[in-house]
Amino acid sequence: MTLTRTTKVAMKATIQFKNQAYHIDLSEPLDISIPITGKKDNVNAWYVGSPKLEPHTNGDFTGSILAGASTNFYDIWFNPHAHGTHTECVGHISKEHQSINGKLDRHFFMAKVITVSPEKRGKDLVIEKKQLMHLILDDRPE
Repeated sequence: MTLTRTTKVAMKATIQFKNQAYHIDLSEPLDISIPITGKKDNVNAWYVGSPKLEPHTNGDFTGSILAGASTNFYDIWFNPHAHGTHTECVGHISKEHQSINGKLDRHFFMAKVITVSPEKRGKDLVIEKKQLMHLILDDRPE
């Protein structure tokens, strides 16, 4: 089976924020996520091993078309903090488990997207506060 792209349809919106109108085309998003691949070169933090993506098995069933199943049905083992894109929140440093979803009273914010290249420190790659401060300057995101 080969997937083909359909004709792109523009999906435009205007967002009014603090007396300023922002015009966006939702049909042309910018994906800044880091995919989880299950390969050795997958993003990795804290010396956690690579994520694992394996066909689900149950008795004689193996969830893989290559193994004769009608669909690919995979189990995924990963650590959100070590292997991909995630939202930072107080849950990383609090004694009790907390989720960002339960703490927000709204879900849209103005943000500034920056690219930071980690610096080598021994065997680690590190992002330091001074790097962030240099990129953000006085333009503070919400």
